[in-house]
Amino acid sequence: STHSLPVASVTDNKEKDMTAKVFVQYPSGAYRLYAGNEITFEEAGRYLIRYFVWDESGNFAYRDFVIEVS
Repeated sequence: STHSLPVASVTDNKEKDMTAKVFVQYPSGAYRLYAGNEITFEEAGRYLIRYFVWDESGNFAYRDFVIEVS
């Protein structure tokens, strides 16, 4: 089934146009970079969703959450 992921908001004191990248780790261990905000869960198991952002100075931040599909 297909579900919408939350939209991340990013702020920085110097850069104006920053967008978080969304990586998904599948139950098999494989990673995929997502361009949109929808994900299709094709198999049961644990999915790690990681929002990752960095700036031109090399600072970075990330936030993880897990979705369990049965």
